[in-house]
Amino acid sequence: MDPNAHAVLESTLPAFTFSQALDAVSSPRSPSPAHLSSPTGSDDHESQVSCYGDVEEPDTYKYDLRQTVRVGRAAVFTWLDADESGDYDPSNRKSSKKGKSARLVPMTRHTALGTEADEGEEAAFEIRVVQLSSHAARQRGCSAVVSFKIKRSDIKELTERIPQNWPGEYYNILSDEYIEQQSREILKAHLSSYKPYCLRNRSDPMLLADDENDEDSPTDTGIADPLGDEVDLSNHPVARGCAECRKFQLQCTLIDEGQKWPCTTCKEDSSDCTLLTPARKAACDHCRRNGMARSCSYIASSDFTKPCDQCEASRSPCVAAPDPTALRERNTYERIDQEKRLNAARKRRYIQCTECRTRRVTCSLKKKTDVPPCSFCDQNGVECTFLPLRKASSKKSSKSSKASDSQQSVAENAQIAPSVKTIYTSLCHPISFLMMPEECHWCANPAYGILGLGWVDPLVLPSDDNLQYTELRDGHRAQGSEPSRMCIDCCISRIAIINCPEHELRPVDGIRTRDGSPSNGLPSSDDLDLDDFDFQASFSRLMTNTVLPTDRWCHICPNVALYQCCTPQEEDKFGDPWDPMSDEAQGCGLFLCEACAMTLNEEGSLDAVIDRIQEAQNGGPEQDKWFMGQRADAEFFTTTDNLLMRKVTEGLVDEMDVD
Repeated sequence: MDPNAHAVLESTLPAFTFSQALDAVSSPRSPSPAHLSSPTGSDDHESQVSCYGDVEEPDTYKYDLRQTVRVGRAAVFTWLDADESGDYDPSNRKSSKKGKSARLVPMTRHTALGTEADEGEEAAFEIRVVQLSSHAARQRGCSAVVSFKIKRSDIKELTERIPQNWPGEYYNILSDEYIEQQSREILKAHLSSYKPYCLRNRSDPMLLADDENDEDSPTDTGIADPLGDEVDLSNHPVARGCAECRKFQLQCTLIDEGQKWPCTTCKEDSSDCTLLTPARKAACDHCRRNGMARSCSYIASSDFTKPCDQCEASRSPCVAAPDPTALRERNTYERIDQEKRLNAARKRRYIQCTECRTRRVTCSLKKKTDVPPCSFCDQNGVECTFLPLRKASSKKSSKSSKASDSQQSVAENAQIAPSVKTIYTSLCHPISFLMMPEECHWCANPAYGILGLGWVDPLVLPSDDNLQYTELRDGHRAQGSEPSRMCIDCCISRIAIINCPEHELRPVDGIRTRDGSPSNGLPSSDDLDLDDFDFQASFSRLMTNTVLPTDRWCHICPNVALYQCCTPQEEDKFGDPWDPMSDEAQGCGLFLCEACAMTLNEEGSLDAVIDRIQEAQNGGPEQDKWFMGQRADAEFFTTTDNLLMRKVTEGLVDEMDVD
């Protein structure tokens, strides 16, 4: 090709600017040479084609989307008149009514004046604005007493010279009854006429006071005091108790244990336990006894200040228990004698307690001024004491001395102070007496007092009054058992057995003597008709905690009782006199098996019977009689070294001191 042809060709190309290139790229079609101008300004198409050659026309719809079936179709519609007039005009269609949101009243006076509100809204707003003044505070009953802590001595001396000028009555109570009544009426009228923006009815103290003085409204007279000391017992702690305890100035158990109705005093005296506070009540006792528990009006009533409809119609005393679902559970905390703890902290000789030093654990008490108990004693329920520990001997002992030391008691091996001792027990110490029936282990499980928790030799520390033992080690407390608890009824029943002057025995009710048996003396088991008596079933019920009321067990050893005391009693177990010839006065409540009954006839005392059992346990000649040993609580039937007797005696001494 001729080089000059290239030059001619380049000279004939049009000037293609950058802006034209952008337009060509953005266009869906490629720029045609016809749109390009020649440098000579000629429009001759042939000359341009000769320069570029043959250029194909691109597809016009190459990048367009396909048309749908809806494109180009118009929907045909019309209007239908609701009536027969035929004068419907779509242009006169009314707009739909929509709820307009109410304009909120501003919360400041300046904002309210700047809005375009009508006079009614501005007047209503002026009523709702709280006047922050002393006069408004007096009317609304708002006040505050501020206390200042003054440290400078000169200012204290200055303030002490200022006389006390407290008003006789509260300054925020408006004394002018006319002004007060007028302000109430104005406020009530405005609130009743203007309530567009109130979310809920709010109780105003002024309106509440006005409603209380209204003749048509019911008046609340409060809770009357049966003792007569207080005008109203509302919000008073004794209001949670019953009327009987308040009347006789007794501590009602319902004050601290509102869920346990009736109270202990009314239950022991078999009296009606009437609540002071008219709380929600369940069906009354009268309706329950007559089989009308479901029809009692207390079930669907809201007024419990009056007797139920059934009792009111029959004029019967209406006594009802509180509804357990309506009672609010209270959080009770143990009361702590802080002064007693502080005195113990001042007098002690050691920083760490005896329990932590014996067990070699870290005591939480770091100084002598720290108040006991420590965290370890508090968690394990152990008394936190500070006793001296004996130093261990540094001399090496021989084999014989080691053998003899292994046979000594745990207290000697522990080398604790002489006040610490080892006991042989099947219960968990410290034992709590005179507890509530629902907390008693003896009432909850009949086998608890018979078999106990297992016999162990714990190292214990007697209390200062020698009424309790605190386990230090090797006891049931270390195994996770909770301390034993005995209720008042169980304690008094055992005291009545100990105080019986003479135990005259006879066969248990339901067991008869065989024909031809000797009438003199106590009949043996061979003379008793025991063919229908199932001993194995009684033991099975004892092990499965399904003891029947007819099952009788010996009070000294874990065996079935065949004999009972029949000595006439002049007083009941509570000390009240009764007829010795009545059926209830026959016997102190003692039940014995054959071995214990025969031994009691020979020895004459329960202490001797327990001593014989302990001798048999040590390998005596009578070991076959008591192969199961003694009962877990047999020690409570002795007159010597008895924790129960000490506790009761201490209580009697305290009552005598009070009298």
